[in-house]
Amino acid sequence: MDSDHSDVWIDDLLAQATCAVLIDGQVRGTAWLVSSDGYLLTAGHVLGVDAPRERLEVRFPEDVPREAYKIQWGYQRDMGIDFAVLKLVSPPLGRRPLPVSLARFVSGPFSAHGYGLTLHDRSVGKGVFVGTFDPQNSPGNRLFQLRSAELGEGGYSGAAVFSHQLGAVVAIQIEATRAVTGAGRDTILAMPLYRIAPQWTLLNRLAAQTTPLSVLLKTAKSKVVLPLLGITLLALFVWFGGGNSRRLEGDLSPSFAATAPIAALSPTPTATQLSITNYQLSTVTPTSTPNRQSATISPAPLP
Repeated sequence: MDSDHSDVWIDDLLAQATCAVLIDGQVRGTAWLVSSDGYLLTAGHVLGVDAPRERLEVRFPEDVPREAYKIQWGYQRDMGIDFAVLKLVSPPLGRRPLPVSLARFVSGPFSAHGYGLTLHDRSVGKGVFVGTFDPQNSPGNRLFQLRSAELGEGGYSGAAVFSHQLGAVVAIQIEATRAVTGAGRDTILAMPLYRIAPQWTLLNRLAAQTTPLSVLLKTAKSKVVLPLLGITLLALFVWFGGGNSRRLEGDLSPSFAATAPIAALSPTPTATQLSITNYQLSTVTPTSTPNRQSATISPAPLP
């Protein structure tokens, strides 16, 4: 994906699908649209760590708060479990769900949008995948470890971690690490979607149905580039074709490009015309026939 254009596409896609999670009117975290019928994903602790909220509100950009309710919830910090599935009572029109991937190994850059607690509105964070972190040294509890200077702000919990290489969301941000794991503010932990899929099986179907953004970009580019290429080739054909016609009416230069129109003027193909590639044009002499010219062809040395 071209970095400049793809970054704009990714930011636009994330912006329209990301919403603030409101509890008692206050921003508590971030959620994002994962299906066209109104399912949202966020971090489990955003709803609470002991008794999660059953109902809450979310707010998309340039929209009113919308009611949502809890479908599924999981929070066990020592096992790296931290997610919640919400369902909108009234899904907004015209918003596209984010493509998802159940990839287990991810590298390269990522983007995330979220609603930080000290920020007035949605903000953008970027960074890179740096590895994995296994709570209790168990691969079954694996989390993705990321580095970002922006995403340590509280309130980004629940944000979609969008892999640029895969063109899809691969994880949910769950926390910025502190002394508990020995890392600094710039280190972020995210729960992979492949770990959520066994607990919320609809995610498997959504991952199979969605098309990664990288494929959409290639498709969009082909729909734009190929017609433009065809128009360009047609224009060149018309231009050079017109140029050959003008040369026939005026002064022809001894070039191979002029031999095809000259040969076509003769009413009966000859052996000379059929093997035109072994000959060269020497002179052009007007004939007595109106509006018609003929050329005298002389043999050229065979290569």
